[in-house]
Amino acid sequence: MEQYKVKICPLCGYKNSEFARLCKNKNIDCRNPLNRVNPQPDPDVSAEEHPVDSPEESPREENESQFASGSDEASLVLELPGMTLEIQPNDVLGRTFPGSIATKQVDGMPGINFMHRRHCSFACVAGQWQVIAIPGERFTNPTQVNGVSVPPGTARGLRDGDRLQLSGVNFSVRIFP
Repeated sequence: MEQYKVKICPLCGYKNSEFARLCKNKNIDCRNPLNRVNPQPDPDVSAEEHPVDSPEESPREENESQFASGSDEASLVLELPGMTLEIQPNDVLGRTFPGSIATKQVDGMPGINFMHRRHCSFACVAGQWQVIAIPGERFTNPTQVNGVSVPPGTARGLRDGDRLQLSGVNFSVRIFP
């Protein structure tokens, strides 16, 4: 019988299930990716109090079912230093601006002034995430994946570890099964 293990979020210190992909700290809505955090024995719980032998016997937190095997949609997370954005299909990413219709808005970082109010959108087709560069007459600042421009109105597949550049803002792409 193994000791109960947890993943401790390096950003907020919250103890998550050893199978968590994102931090579940709802007090601060952390959602920090935990894919590089190794599970460790919970120092506050002994094996007798809470034995866990397999993922199926582990207590699952709400919303973690999206990561269960058999899910046909992977989770997409965009990371910047000090910021994590969990992306949903059909989300539109853009610069914060009054009246903006972007579902994910960013502000307060170098290069943000060159990002459009509606810069790109996202889709997940057959489990494969894609970024779509939004076309516009006056759009001059590119959407790039790993330094390669995505022509306006077209989609480009995303993989875990890719770099997504929106004008002067560089996101790390994280995809969780």
